[in-house]
Formats: sequence, C-alpha cells, structure tokens
Amino acid sequence: APINTSAPTVTAPTGNRYFVGKKLSITAGTWDSGSSTYQWYRCTAAVASSSSTLDSSCWAIEAKSTSSTFTLTPAEAGFYVLVGETATSVDGVTTVYSASSGRVRAARVVVEGDGRTCMVKVGQVYCWGKNLYNQTGVGGTTTPVTSLTNGPIVKSDGSVLTNVVSLTASVNSTCAVTLEGNAWCWGIGNYSFAQGVSTPMFPNGTLAGVTNNRAVRILSAANTPLASVVDVALSSGAACFLTADGSVYCAYATSAILGVNGATTTYYAMRVVNSSTAGDYLSGVEQIAGGSNTMCALVNAGVRCWGTTGTSLMNGVSPAADVSIPTAVPVVSDGTGADLSARVTNIAVGYETVCAVKAGKAYCWGANNPANGTSLGQLGTGSVSTSLITNNNKTVLNGENSNADPYVDIAKSASTTSSSDTTCLVASTGKLYCFGYGNTFALTNASTSSTSSPLSLIHI
Repeated sequence: APINTSAPTVTAPTGNRYFVGKKLSITAGTWDSGSSTYQWYRCTAAVASSSSTLDSSCWAIEAKSTSSTFTLTPAEAGFYVLVGETATSVDGVTTVYSASSGRVRAARVVVEGDGRTCMVKVGQVYCWGKNLYNQTGVGGTTTPVTSLTNGPIVKSDGSVLTNVVSLTASVNSTCAVTLEGNAWCWGIGNYSFAQGVSTPMFPNGTLAGVTNNRAVRILSAANTPLASVVDVALSSGAACFLTADGSVYCAYATSAILGVNGATTTYYAMRVVNSSTAGDYLSGVEQIAGGSNTMCALVNAGVRCWGTTGTSLMNGVSPAADVSIPTAVPVVSDGTGADLSARVTNIAVGYETVCAVKAGKAYCWGANNPANGTSLGQLGTGSVSTSLITNNNKTVLNGENSNADPYVDIAKSASTTSSSDTTCLVASTGKLYCFGYGNTFALTNASTSSTSSPLSLIHI
C-alpha cells in the first residue's frame, strides 16, 4: 500500500480566522506512490496532530465535500474541521488524517446599524435601540427599545428564530444566517420583495412604508428558500447573499445593484452574473460587502464591484452609467504601480467608499467629503481634501499602529451619509484601530473628534 512520509495539512486563513464563509485549502501529503482523494470531517474537539486513525470526535461531512478546498458553512460553526487524504495505488489504499483547524466561529454575532444593536445569544437574536422601522423586532411602536424584555426576534409565523450563527445590519434592516443555511431578514421593507410579495421594498425609488418586526425567509423562487447561505451583505435597500459554492444572489427592486446585467424588477433573490453572456455567473466568491448603492465581492483574491451612478466604486470615480455587471477594481501597490490585486484578503464598503486589506496593508478610495463640506478623513489616508480619491493606490496611514503591524480584517459602519462613515481595522496582534467619523464617540479614543489617521482602541 502507499506509504505516507508527510501528512496533509489544512491551510489556515489569514490571521487564523476560521469564520463561516472562509475557504480552506489543503497542503497535500507526500506519498511514495498512488493518487490522492480527499474527504473533509467535522469534529467536536480539536485534534492536535495527524494520524492514520480518524479521531472519535470526528465524522464525515456530506459526500460532496471531497475536493481540495472547502468553504466553511454555518453547520461548521462551533466545531473543528480536518481533512483525510486517501492514496490509492495498485498495491492498496492508505488514508492519513490531518490535524484539525481552529474552532470555526460565526462571522458576526454582534452588529450595529444606525443607533441599534443586535446580538446572537444561544442561537436567538435580541435587538435594542432605534426602532423607527421595527428594526429591533418590536412592532407597534417607533419608540427606541431600551431593554431585552421584549424577547428574541420571531419569524413571520410567530415562532422564535433559532439556530442563528451570523448577523448583518444596515441602517434600517437586519439579516440573519441560520445553521441550516437559510437567510432571514426584518426591518424596513423586511425585504418582502424576496418573498414574492407584489409590493417591492422601494418601488420607483420611493419608500413603500412596508415595515415588519418579524423575520421573513429569503426565497430564490416561489416557495423555495435560498439555500446554503453563508453570509449577507446589505446596502441602501438591497440584500446580497453568498452561498457555500461561491455564488452570489441579490434581491432588490429595479436597480443595477442586483448585478444581473441590467435593471430588473425581482421579488426573489437572483444570481449575480459574471458577464453579459447568458448563463455565465459570478463564482469563486469568498466575501461580499455592501454600502450606499454599491456591492463588492472578493473573487479569487481580487475585487469586483457593481452598483448605481452617484457611487464611487470604480477607482473613486462615479460611473457615468449604472454598473450592473461586477467589474474588476485594481488595488495597486503604493508607489510602484504593480498590480497586487491577487493578494487582497478582505473588503469593506461604506457610504461611497471602498476599502481593502492587501498584504497586511489597508487601501481606501472614494468620497472623502460629508454633506457639510468638511472632510472627516473617512479614507484614513491623512487627506482632509473634500475631493474624490480617484485611484486605488492610497494606503491607509499607520497612525497609532506605530509598529506597522499587518492588518487582517476590516469593517465599516452602516451609514446613510459620508458624514457618519467610520472604519475599523484589526491588526495581527489583535489590536483595533479606527478612523473617520467620531462625533458620537464612534472611534476608539473616547473623543468626539474625527480623524484621518487610525487611532488605537484605548481600553483593549
């Protein structure tokens, strides 16, 4: 039988961030003969080293998980994963199992959106704060919710929404992903258009006034829930959903932000295209992000964006026409001009701004001016100019990250104007740095001053 001289390993994501939606890959083992096949396993306990015997805490993930890559789904949240490599030759069959990954975590269990906060507690969702459009899940009142005594979010049938592993919030809406891979949304419009309801969320660009404090399940067709969802991105009235196979589906009413090659009215989540060729859909997506009227995707470690006019998604320049096909946005090296887009690892979208983390550095482009004409430095480049940053080679300053520790993650606030656009970065050391709008203590320095350079979180 084939003899193994080095065991397979699971390649860790950047910063060992084993989050739902991340794609894992394999470093194959070394064999004296034979050809290899793979099987992924889910484990209740960490497995410290490789072995020729499968640990008793592990069991095989469904049979389709047999490739050299695997995208973590909500079903892996709270567990560990490892891979088995089987070598087959004319002399026999041998299997070796890798050590396990780190514990898989839900992507987001606490989110904030324009004056409200939602959190996951034992698989259920609780929200408090601003409630103008029932976005806290409390109906019949627009009064802010100040406690959790109203109980968890419930579904449209009145039962409690359970098994939630991840949350996403926009200004007035919240979406949840469950262990089963379903997406549920509530708040303004409650994304009722994705339920086949005849009243879209924003008909003709006018607020329909349709609000709901109960979560509705997103459908891909009549009576057909969108399946295998691992993440959600929200923008101004649009929702996009990343599925485990690397596809993206979006729901909206007549807008290029659907990414379906032209304005289309839909009451269901539609698959985002890759080109104008029929049947050519976007694939290989690892992350999605939304903000204002822009959606972006991390595809094969490069950035692709789409959206409507008036946004600054392409090189910081507002497109002359709606962009309804995901378009590559090169993120280039500061000072050299070399295209390093293949090294982008994280993206975030705010109000007419886009940021990316690439090779440990952060880059931002787009609008740098709020409505009052005074820059708040929301691009983090040290510039207080109110003009657009029209290229993608502007590196976010180190600021109080004096050691220039590499960044491994980035997030932007849910905002309705550029005057409330805040960005936070997580360094490899675990420290948090934020820049941009700070008027409501949104930054990390216990001050109401805005800044164009990253500030360190002083209490961590």
